[in-house]
Amino acid sequence: MKKVFFTGPNGFMGTKLIRFMKVNRPDYEFHEYTGSIENLSELREAFSKNIWDFVIHFAAISHVSDCENDPQKAFQVNTLGSVHLAHLIADSGFSGLLIFASTSFIFEYNSASEKIEITEASKERPKNVYSRSKHFAEVVFKALSEYTNCSVCVLRLFNHTHISQSPKFFLPSVYQQILKAKDGDEIRVGNLDIERDFSLISDFNRFVMNALESKRRLKFEIVNLSSGRVRNLRVLVVKLIQRSGKNLKIVQDSALFRSNDPRSILGKFKTSYNNNLSDDQFIDEFIKDDVV
Repeated sequence: MKKVFFTGPNGFMGTKLIRFMKVNRPDYEFHEYTGSIENLSELREAFSKNIWDFVIHFAAISHVSDCENDPQKAFQVNTLGSVHLAHLIADSGFSGLLIFASTSFIFEYNSASEKIEITEASKERPKNVYSRSKHFAEVVFKALSEYTNCSVCVLRLFNHTHISQSPKFFLPSVYQQILKAKDGDEIRVGNLDIERDFSLISDFNRFVMNALESKRRLKFEIVNLSSGRVRNLRVLVVKLIQRSGKNLKIVQDSALFRSNDPRSILGKFKTSYNNNLSDDQFIDEFIKDDVV
């Protein structure tokens, strides 16, 4: 059995990945750490119980607004928690692979631009608490890879979504409104005349599984995970309503509009998923309960 120390197993991506791996790779044994990542002694007690083949670090505060509202907590969890984990990895002599979930918000873009394409050549310049807390953690893990036997794979994630995600995020919010609505009700949304790069949790699960199985391993690697294409928000909302069979009215609420919101944001990388799904196929995957 390959032993995996997993932080953040109860989060949106953690629950889906563990379920996926247990079905598709039953030879992996997961220790699901649900304690406080900021508590070094508690983390040490759990980490020291075994010799690990892999470490997957997903524990985080991941919503931008939550981080802005409580920056101290965000830095304690996202940055200090990562420092604690790196310290324990260094002390233990761990020589396996650490996979760390970071964010695409690290990249700089001009929000005044109508159309934005983020690539490997884009500058790194995090501008909010969330992206800075993640970027500082990346720096820690890069240093860890340089003076220990630990290999590090940093995943910079673009808008991964599924119906099980928090309704603080756009598509799950719309989905929850539709579920609760009756014929004739209104669905309140922000600006729908924009395009965004949405990725599926099923693509992510397959990528991580392949990374764990791969014989090719760099000492430090940053992988940008985007879908590689944009989707129109209005089209997706209409298709979700159509799937419900309900007669609902879409209301664009100006209070939900973001200032200086670019018309289109695309992540275009060599490592993008590029799954070429139609919008209907994308919605099928988004609402699928079973992502194994």
